[in-house]
Amino acid sequence: MQLVPQAVDGVAKLTVECEKGQLASCTSLGIDYLDGKGIAKNEYTARELFERTCDGADARGCNNLGIVYAGGLGVPKDDVRAVQLYQRACEGGYLRACVNLGSMYGTGRGVSKDEAHAVQLFRKVCDGGEPLGCSYLGQSYAHGIGVGKDEAKAVQLYEQACDAGEMRGCTNLAYAYGKGTGVAKDEAKAATLSQKACDAGEALACTSLGALYEHGQGVTKDEAHAAQLYQRACDTNDAMGCTYLADLYAQGLGVAKDVPHAIQIYQRECNAAFMKACAGLGLMYSAGLGVSKDEMKAVELSQKACDAGEATGCTSLGTFYARGEGVAKDEAHAAQLFERACNADNWGGCAYVSRMYEQGRGVKKDKHRAAALNQKACQLGGSEACPK
Repeated sequence: MQLVPQAVDGVAKLTVECEKGQLASCTSLGIDYLDGKGIAKNEYTARELFERTCDGADARGCNNLGIVYAGGLGVPKDDVRAVQLYQRACEGGYLRACVNLGSMYGTGRGVSKDEAHAVQLFRKVCDGGEPLGCSYLGQSYAHGIGVGKDEAKAVQLYEQACDAGEMRGCTNLAYAYGKGTGVAKDEAKAATLSQKACDAGEALACTSLGALYEHGQGVTKDEAHAAQLYQRACDTNDAMGCTYLADLYAQGLGVAKDVPHAIQIYQRECNAAFMKACAGLGLMYSAGLGVSKDEMKAVELSQKACDAGEATGCTSLGTFYARGEGVAKDEAHAAQLFERACNADNWGGCAYVSRMYEQGRGVKKDKHRAAALNQKACQLGGSEACPK
């Protein structure tokens, strides 16, 4: 869940206004302390300011106090308390708090999971003129979470958010154009939208734009520029950007090869529960790159990632079962893992299971099924699977 911080203002001005009892300024000052922008970071002071403003019925203060408890920022993490605060702020008319509340309902954090109620909250926010709600509502439609899946509707909502200046909407719209979901595929359009959002400080958009440059999709291929974009995203704590950057360091693409640095990044992001990084780290253990070769450790990391829904982890785990590396060889289970990854649109999983159907390994031989899966792998970006 991505919680919603607020904008910051000049610290000196806010301090004076807060001392005069202007609660809105106290809340903004608390945000500065929480983020360490313009003043030394101090989560304790931030919390005190948010408590003061929330007690004074400042809904934005309650929202940010909820963020403090949801993130365990200077206090023990308390999702139940966070939900109560978001609820209070939402009922107080602060629409962005309703987005945070919806995210908690959508993930079942601090409250019984209720995806339909999350959608209701996102719709309320969108209809109320807050474009962030339109972006979140679009994601619900895109994935069929709490509402019937409708990718075209999702695109409309992303456009509405993006046109209103909400960069998450632009980022999501770029993804839709890049993948051709709900709209005709247009990688150049995806690049333009990603650039717009990245320039506005949206880290995920910088990561997405980096991927386009890395693979030459919609832009001229430029791995060095991709690395710069990934670094920019990583510097603002985007785990995906950090992991893609680690991939480049591991291979020496766009940057000088630095396997130890790649390992360091993978390990850090895996420790932070970003499963794609765990899968990447597993591959390093499998190959013995920068670490002592340890097939069992590779299996453990890939299993962890796969169990958490990370498709690349399932693909890696499938290869280990197919070859009997770190586990007893089991081609039938390997085929199941590849199929699972393919269903999650991982082109590697599609390509591997295609070969298994073609050769009748772990599954009944089926040339037609193999061809269909190979075509999907190509469509998902696996150039090796495309007709030569």
